[in-house]
Amino acid sequence: MVTMEALPADTHSFERDQINCIIKVQAQDHGSMMTQITVYQSEAAEDNVRLLLRNAKLINLHAYGSPPGTFYLILLQYFCFLWLDLNLVSNLFCDDGTPFHANKVARALTYICRVCVPVQITALFVIGVLDIIPHVCAIIRRLVSDDDIPAMPWDLYASTLGIHVSYTELGPQEVIPVSRIECPLALIPVYSNIIKKDLWITISFDHAGNELEDYLEDKDGE
Repeated sequence: MVTMEALPADTHSFERDQINCIIKVQAQDHGSMMTQITVYQSEAAEDNVRLLLRNAKLINLHAYGSPPGTFYLILLQYFCFLWLDLNLVSNLFCDDGTPFHANKVARALTYICRVCVPVQITALFVIGVLDIIPHVCAIIRRLVSDDDIPAMPWDLYASTLGIHVSYTELGPQEVIPVSRIECPLALIPVYSNIIKKDLWITISFDHAGNELEDYLEDKDGE
């Protein structure tokens, strides 16, 4: 449940070191991801997301999802809405329109460099039909949350701190443009004695900035 984007130029060295440490730890279990991070140093931009200059191989969407073929159906529905002018239709039927060929439109991505609602990323794709500019999208599942989750001590500052509390449940699969994916998350499992349920606390790593330094400079200048 981790995404990544470039840090701002003014990011403190301590924060960079901490994030690099986390990446290295994760790399012990996800070596392929570290390889992708290195490879993505040479990349192109699409939908505000960095892509490899060398195209990935086309895949057959009918083989993806659980059960197989699920991804094809929800991606077709998503792109029918996104590209209304194309009048996309399933290649399994002889309807009038532009066929959405399961084996000719999608290239699987293993990693992207780049809402505030924590999500699990199930799959990444770049979709291209005819001469339309390829669109990079993700199949995700949102972490389920509601008002029955008890109040937490940090709730007043939750949006500033980037902390979100949810059940240990995932919502239905949905498709979103990957430009909406903003930052990495840390996931901490906890147990609530109030509601007698396991919970997930997610913390955003998107806290780079100079607000504290500016504040200290203002105080010194008074």
